[in-house]
Amino acid sequence: VGRKLENLIVTNQPKALTIFSERFQSSMLWLRDTLSSEFMAQVILHGGDSLLVSCSKMSFADMQRLQQIFELFSLKTNSTLSAGIGNTLRKSYFALKLAKAKGRNRIEWLEGISDG
Repeated sequence: VGRKLENLIVTNQPKALTIFSERFQSSMLWLRDTLSSEFMAQVILHGGDSLLVSCSKMSFADMQRLQQIFELFSLKTNSTLSAGIGNTLRKSYFALKLAKAKGRNRIEWLEGISDG
């Protein structure tokens, strides 16, 4: 997302930048609503190509469905997104760090670390 924004700014494409920004924001709202309705998840933070999500439970089937949702997001925005999911803010944050460390367009779920 950052490189796409930077390219549109440096190449002086204000109209394309506005269109991209509006499409990305509306897609983030769609993603937030979808995660909430399908998984009772809460989007804690979204910025650029990063997403922090709190969700109490996530099964293997849920992770597969989540991957499908992220693919739809990518189609809507022509961009990728990395997400960290956990049942606490701390776990969500570490999951996001892990997703970013593993590469682009990753979803990571953490439940096995202590919050103490």
